[in-house]
Amino acid sequence: MTENKWQVNRAGILNYWYYDEEEFQFADGRLLLRGSNGSGKSVTMQSLVTLLLDGVKRADRLDSFGSRARRIEDYLLGEKEISSYEDRTGYLYLEYKREQSDQYVTTGIGLHARRGSTKVDFWGFVLYNGRRIGDGLQLYKIGKDPETGKEQRLPLSRRELEGAIGTDGRVTTEQREYMALVNQYVFGFADLSKYEELMQLLIQLRSPKLSRDFKPSVIYEILNDSLPSLSDGDLRPLAETMESMEKTRLSIEQLEREKDAFNRLCNVYDNYNEAVLVQRSLKSKACQRTLESLNQQKASLLNRQQELAAVAEAAEQRQQELQVEETGLRTEQQVLQENEAYKAAEQRQALAETLSGQRADYERKQQTLSAKRRRELELDEQRQHSSQQRDKAAMAADECLAEMDDLAVEACFGAHETLKTGFSMDDLQAGEYFTLWMRQLDDYERQLQAVRKLLQAYEDLQRRCGQADQDLSRETKLLDEYSFEYQRAQELLQQAREQLVKRYYEWKKEQAEVLTVEPAQEQQLVGMMQELYAGTIWADVQSVLEPVFNVRQQALNKEIGNAQQELEQLRQQLSQAETELLALRQRKEAEPELEPAYQAARSLLREQGVTYLPFYEAVEFREQVPAEQRERLESALLAAGILDAVILADEQAAAALPTEMYGVVLSAGTPVMMGESLYDYLRPVPGDSGLSERRIAAVLSSIEVDQSFYEWQTGSTAAVNPNQGTYRLGNTAGHAAAREAALYIGRQAREAYRRQQIQQKQQEIVGYQQESLGFENRLAELQAAEEKLSAARQTFPSEAKVHDAYSTGLEKQKAVAQQQERVRQKDAEKKKLLLELRGCQQEIYQERGDIALDVSLAAYDGAKELLA
Repeated sequence: MTENKWQVNRAGILNYWYYDEEEFQFADGRLLLRGSNGSGKSVTMQSLVTLLLDGVKRADRLDSFGSRARRIEDYLLGEKEISSYEDRTGYLYLEYKREQSDQYVTTGIGLHARRGSTKVDFWGFVLYNGRRIGDGLQLYKIGKDPETGKEQRLPLSRRELEGAIGTDGRVTTEQREYMALVNQYVFGFADLSKYEELMQLLIQLRSPKLSRDFKPSVIYEILNDSLPSLSDGDLRPLAETMESMEKTRLSIEQLEREKDAFNRLCNVYDNYNEAVLVQRSLKSKACQRTLESLNQQKASLLNRQQELAAVAEAAEQRQQELQVEETGLRTEQQVLQENEAYKAAEQRQALAETLSGQRADYERKQQTLSAKRRRELELDEQRQHSSQQRDKAAMAADECLAEMDDLAVEACFGAHETLKTGFSMDDLQAGEYFTLWMRQLDDYERQLQAVRKLLQAYEDLQRRCGQADQDLSRETKLLDEYSFEYQRAQELLQQAREQLVKRYYEWKKEQAEVLTVEPAQEQQLVGMMQELYAGTIWADVQSVLEPVFNVRQQALNKEIGNAQQELEQLRQQLSQAETELLALRQRKEAEPELEPAYQAARSLLREQGVTYLPFYEAVEFREQVPAEQRERLESALLAAGILDAVILADEQAAAALPTEMYGVVLSAGTPVMMGESLYDYLRPVPGDSGLSERRIAAVLSSIEVDQSFYEWQTGSTAAVNPNQGTYRLGNTAGHAAAREAALYIGRQAREAYRRQQIQQKQQEIVGYQQESLGFENRLAELQAAEEKLSAARQTFPSEAKVHDAYSTGLEKQKAVAQQQERVRQKDAEKKKLLLELRGCQQEIYQERGDIALDVSLAAYDGAKELLA
């Protein structure tokens, strides 16, 4: 299904420019204005576009040339030299219609100006819920001119318009809000800035006489002004894409460089592998040659081994010979040791060893003496060195004191200046001063440590405050995002409502043949849909819609019931007619209709064996009686009750009739002696009934044929008039209504009438069948309409999307409320930290006293390092 878009359907002007009241009908959203120069075409169009689209009434916006010469009040009041208006209220409006349904929305503005005043009252309005100007709503009321007394149209004021619109639209005095309403109900841009860009484009498009100065620079300016400016948000994706492309390009270049380097490295490795392969091949060949050489050496060594084995065997034989020789020499040595010369030589060796030990002891004592003399010289040197060191220490103490002075000044240790004089006194006083100095220094260091601790806590609080501020900013940003999402959800909810109204009008058009919604009900329905879940619920919509369906359903039920009842009656009549047709076909001849009691009485006569014959079966018309007299005579006899009366066999049979015998019984009265009787017109035909012709003739002869008309004769018998169709029974007379022909007297007449009755009954049955078919078709149509009504009920637009959008809005609203609570908590935490920070700052100033150091952790850390 194609999109069911809005298109302009109608435009209207009331009390504006030189228009009193004018309406312009659009054809498929198009309007052509023709006229000579100065006829008002431009003024008309520039009053509609773009004034009715955004409500901006600046002079340069009203003039398609951009001139400021004519303001909005000039269009409303007219030129002073021509117009006599001093105070005037006017209206402009545009009516939009869906292309494929009867859904309407009207946007318009009202203006009020007074000559001499620069203020022009403005109000904009939007009509929905099916309300239309000229159809249930007028922008004016009828009043009388106080001077002439003539009726005139008085435009509604803003308050009167608000009362007339009620809940079927909105009225605003803010131009920006009116513009947002037009966008919401007609154009549907998600961002109002996009709608403003559309207005700028329309302003450029309506510029007249573009060809007058048709240069490239002009085209450039027009296109440049028509194109919307790009925001940072619009450019950000492009910039990110370009940055990503640049990164990709650099990455590709880097990969190409790495590929080249890798290829070069691969080439080097290939060359290296080839060289290694050559070297290993050469080494393999060398190893092969070495193996061959070693095999040769092995063979040579095996030969050498055999030679050396022979040599070893010869050496073992020589060793055994030398051992035998050694044993002999040892025996000879023992013999020589037992000699005195050998013992003197041993004593001389012992004395030489003693002399050597004494000489070594003398040398050790000489060394000890030399060491003591060297120690004496060393101690003397140490004494001289200590004296020099003491002098140096005194100088170093002076330097240290000077340095301490500098450090005390840098560390702001004021007690040092007072107590440093003690260092120049004797050792006892200097010690006391030094102890006091150390105590003051310890106190100062503790104070520095305490202040430093507070400063550390202060900086920690500052850091926490900064973190809390960041957290607060982050939560506030989230709150803004949630608020934007909630606002977007509200817009989507409104769009869902608009779509629901749109689908309703499409549904209404589709179901136009099945269901009719009254204008008041439709306005109520559309109004509820426009405010669904903002004051109304879906059950409220159903409560309005359900009676519409119920009324139509009840009407259908009534029509279906009536059609079924009519059809049932026709079917019963058809069945009865078919039964009657069957009876007619089963009869031998036609019979006058008898009351059920009469039929039962004659059945009783047949059961009791009483011979009788109805009058019309007992007679035939004589040939000389014309057809007109036959009809008149039979009609008179029928009206008099004689035609279907019973003729008994004799008079005694009448006396024996039962009490249940109903109907007319004819007896043979006094024969007509003077004049004509029925016997002259009818002849007896008893057939095989058992009655005699004489009996029938006697009955006929007793009924007089008289030409009188409503004339009584005292004591006369029954009489009939065959020309007028009148009859007389004693003092009773009557005139029978005319019929087509005689039907019952005569077998042929009765057979012809029976065939006529059969034909009529057949035609009657065909009529019943056709009428039944018509009612069946009507019933089928009504049942189809009922099914369509049920389908219409089922296909009525669902509120699911509106409900989903509403649920999403509730979730977003809940998220906003929760985030607001988090922002409040973070703000409370930040305020609490700020209070703690101020308290810590006061403690720092109280604790630091008159310390001249900068109030910073770095300054106190530096002072602590200086005093350490």
